[in-house]
Amino acid sequence: MNILNSRQDILIEECFEPLIDIPNDGRFLFTNPHPYEILWAPYEKDESPFQLREGVLLSLIQAAKNLSKRYPGYKFRIFDAYRPVAVQEFMVKHTAQEFCKKIYGILLEEVVMEVRQESMSHALSIFAEPNTSLEAPPPHSTWSAIDLTIVNAEWINLSMGSEIDELKNAHSNAFAESMEPQEMIFHYNRLLLKEIMEEVGFVQLSGEWWHFSKDDQNAVFLKAKKSGEYSSLIAKYGRVLK
Repeated sequence: MNILNSRQDILIEECFEPLIDIPNDGRFLFTNPHPYEILWAPYEKDESPFQLREGVLLSLIQAAKNLSKRYPGYKFRIFDAYRPVAVQEFMVKHTAQEFCKKIYGILLEEVVMEVRQESMSHALSIFAEPNTSLEAPPPHSTWSAIDLTIVNAEWINLSMGSEIDELKNAHSNAFAESMEPQEMIFHYNRLLLKEIMEEVGFVQLSGEWWHFSKDDQNAVFLKAKKSGEYSSLIAKYGRVLK
C-alpha cells in the first residue's frame, strides 16, 4: 500500500467546472470591505474573493440550506474563497512586512537574512506558499477552498474564540478539553460549523477552524488519512492557475 506523506502527493485532475460568484442574494453574508482588497491585492477585473468552482458552490449552497433549516435565520459569513496565486504572493509578502515592522521596527528589505527568514516563516504559518506549480498549488487558488463562519439570526458572528486568520487558538479543537463555560460555547460553535460543512462533503483543515475545502489536495489527503484508503486518489481543480 502506497501511504502518502503530504497533500502534494495527490494527483490533480482537471474537472472543467466554471468559476462562479457566490450568490449575493441574501443566502450568504460577506466580509465587506474585503481585507485583502483594502490592501490593493492584485485581483484582476473578473476575479473576486467570493468565487468558487461550480460543484463546490453547489455544496456550499446545500450546507447553507441545512444550517438555516436547523437554526432558522442562521447564515454563513464568507471571509474568503478564491485567491489567485498573485494575491497569495502579495499577502505573504505583506504579512511578512507587517511582522518585521512590528517586531523590529524596520522594513523587510533592510533586515539581515535571519530576520527576513523569520518574517517569511511567520507569514507562511498563515498563508500557504504561493506556488505556481500545477502539481501543488495553494488551496485557495484552485476554486475549492473557503474561509467562513456562522452568524445568528441577528447577523452577529457566533463566538468561536478567535478571529479568522488569528493564530492563537486557531486549531479546531483548541477548546475541546476546556470546562470553562465560555470556552465550551466556543467549542460547540466550532463543532456546529464543522458538522454542517462535513454533511455536504467539505473537509476541515484542523489547524484553522474556519478553513474548509472539497475535492482539493488537502481534502483528498485528509480523507485518505482518516479512512486508511490510499488507492486511486485524485484531486479536482478548475483551470485557473495563472
